[in-house]
Amino acid sequence: MGLHRLCAVADQTISLTITRSQTSPTTYTIKIRTLSGNGAPTNLVYADQLMNIYQLRTPRPYFDIIGGQCRLQESSRVRAVTDCATSATLVRRELFFPGWRAFVSGQHATVEEYDEIFQMVHLPEGHSNVSFMYAPPHINWAWGAMCLAFMGLVASAILGRAHRSRNGGALGQPCCAAIKPKRAD
Repeated sequence: MGLHRLCAVADQTISLTITRSQTSPTTYTIKIRTLSGNGAPTNLVYADQLMNIYQLRTPRPYFDIIGGQCRLQESSRVRAVTDCATSATLVRRELFFPGWRAFVSGQHATVEEYDEIFQMVHLPEGHSNVSFMYAPPHINWAWGAMCLAFMGLVASAILGRAHRSRNGGALGQPCCAAIKPKRAD
């Protein structure tokens, strides 16, 4: 697989061609968009044969308040405490995926999409404890399928043991008398 290096300036559309074979190159068009500052990398934090990852010069904070006046205190990546003079919006710079849930002072709050990829939650006026939780969509169905599969394995082990004990414990033996091999004369 061929590898091409990319350089882009903010809000620029570039094409990336990945060559898997000479007869059918695949072209991907991506839009590079910086989220803060001028986007110029300052510090290489990781490099291998496939990619280089740079630290941005002025990254935005993980939690941020927009549209209101609030004091914000982060306690972890999934918890924050706010004191708002007016209602506001809390922006969390975590990827927006279905399955994220938020709770504001113990009450369920809707997690909405912010700036196409991040999360936001509306905050009421006053003191709020905000927490986020993630569970993939339909995880309860997956847990149920796993439990059914496990019960099937246990049942087959129990039934197989009962069947072997009724047949004298032999595996692969027919239910009638053993067949003797013929003697060559």
